[in-house]
Order: sequence, then structure tokens, then C-alpha cells
Amino acid sequence: MKKILYAVLIFITIDVSGQDPRFSQFHLMPLYLNPAMTGFFEGDVRFNAIFRDQWFTLGSPFGGTKYETFGGSVDGRIKVGKPNGDYDRKQDYIGVGGGMIRDVAGDQAFTSTDGFISIAYSKSFGYRVKHSIALGLQAEVMSTQFRNGGAVFPDAILENIGKSNIKFDATVGIRYHVDFMKRLNMYFGFAYSHVTTPTYNFLDVSSDKLYAKYVAHAGAVIAIRDKINLVPSFMFLSQGPSIEANIGASAQYIFGNVYDSKNTFSFGLMARFARPEGPDAIIPNIRLDVYNFTVGVAYDVNVSNLSRGTKTVGAIEVGLQYIYKHKKRQIPTNATCPTW
Repeated sequence: MKKILYAVLIFITIDVSGQDPRFSQFHLMPLYLNPAMTGFFEGDVRFNAIFRDQWFTLGSPFGGTKYETFGGSVDGRIKVGKPNGDYDRKQDYIGVGGGMIRDVAGDQAFTSTDGFISIAYSKSFGYRVKHSIALGLQAEVMSTQFRNGGAVFPDAILENIGKSNIKFDATVGIRYHVDFMKRLNMYFGFAYSHVTTPTYNFLDVSSDKLYAKYVAHAGAVIAIRDKINLVPSFMFLSQGPSIEANIGASAQYIFGNVYDSKNTFSFGLMARFARPEGPDAIIPNIRLDVYNFTVGVAYDVNVSNLSRGTKTVGAIEVGLQYIYKHKKRQIPTNATCPTW
């Protein structure tokens, strides 16, 4: 009887475990978004961290209910090609990096941890209009576990029932970038995750397949005036029965040197649509880029059928980024990488 009751808890959580964690500020976790984004920045080493607290207004009578996601990554770029050789080839690079995502869901703490390493190769071409294309590969080690901390069943007996799963997986991705004379800078990407479609088992009474995930995403920086840019972004995701689309735009103001877009302040609005829920959230967000530091904050306003229980509170999300540059003044690359 205890195992049957616990299996019910598992099946309730299984709907969550069959999907990957999501981020509203997906550009602040670039390696998790697409391995082809590894090394896609101006500098030597990039550090990213993000924290998301979902449905924090929902509380258990006993406390402890939480839906939290933590993430972090670091990546760098190694230039390849002869410095005095072909103009295009000297802008090529190999990106190398790695990171971790940890997700905690519910009172009984279903946890998933995903550690990954990424590598990408980027090839540049073009003269006046500058282009680059990158291919990326990611290897992952994923662990899932129930940390029930002693579930209480009707017979008032504490049970510490659970089973850990460790699986190996892979992701492949591609990214195309084009810079039209610094007036329009844009990219497109596509990633295919969970190539092995691993299966998780709990208590030997249930199993859950982690569906393959397909992600298409894009971003652009459009110069409107000398100090004002429009920054639209888009992400479409399909994983098993779940389909999600995020679309929106930010207004970006450049302060300081107009020719140096390192110092910017952005504010914008995104909308998330999901199947089967339909409209899911409206997401106001702000972002501050000062030299090599970035801080981003997003707040999900829930508009789905869950809004009655969540009181329209979806999630609060904070992202940080730091880019280390060894040289104070670097020669611009063939295809510059603005702040998306």
C-alpha cells in the first residue's frame, strides 16, 4: 500500500520530470540553450549564473514547498588560423566550456542535476557583410532523485523511499550569425537535445522517458538611433507533448561612448505561449550591462489557468554574467557579438 501511494506521488511529479527546466532569460544561459553558443562572445572567458524561483506564493501547511532552479556555466574561446593569413580565417575560433543545472520541485524534493561540457567550432566569412557559422556538441551526465526526507503515510510510518538515476546524454547544435555594417546584427540557432532519450525508473513501479527536445532560437540588435537599439528575441521549444514559444523585444539604451555598446540599459516585455495551456505568462524584464558585467531580472506574471492558485505569480528570475578580457583593447572580430 505504501508503495502504491508513493507511486501516485511519483506519477504526479513525473509530468514535470519528463521535461527540462525552463528560463525566461534564456540568453543568460547560452550553453544550456545551444552548445553552438559556446565561445560566442567578445572576450576571453565568460561566466554565467542564474536563479529561478517558481510559484513562490504556493506554500505547504508544513512549509518547505519550493520549485527552484539554479544554473551556472563558464566558457572560453581559442582563436584558430594564422594571424597574418586569410582575413576570414583568422577570426575562426574553438569554444570550450561547461556548466550545471539543478532543479528542485515540490515538498518531496524531486531533484534533477545536469552537468555538461560543450565544444563548438565557428567559421567566419564575408567582408563588408560579416558572417559566421558554428557547430556545437555537448556531452551530459544527468542525475534524478527523490529526496523525500521521510514521507508520512496513512499508517503514520515514515518512509524514505526513492531511487536515484544517473544517465548519459548528448546535444548537438548549430548557430548562424550575420552583421550588416553594425546597423543590424542578428543570429539564428537550432539545438537537438536528449539524443539518447533516456528512461528513468523509480521504485521499479514506474518509468519516465525524457523526450527529445528541439529548440529554435534567434536574437537581433537593430540600431534605431545613435544611442537606442531594438533587441527582439525568440525561442521555440518542442519536447514530447509540450510546445512552448517565447517572443518579445527590449529597448536598449547606450550610455557613455555611443560607439562602445558595452554600457547599456535594457527594458522589455516577453510573452510565453505553451501547449496545452495556451497563453502562459507575460514577462517584464530589465538588464544592465556595465563594461564586462551583466545583471538581468525577469518576473513571470502568470496568465494561464494556474493563475487562480498562483495569484498571477509565476516566477522571479535573476541572471548574472561576467566576461573576462585579457587585453584592454582587442581587435574587433569579423562578426561582433552584441548583448542580446
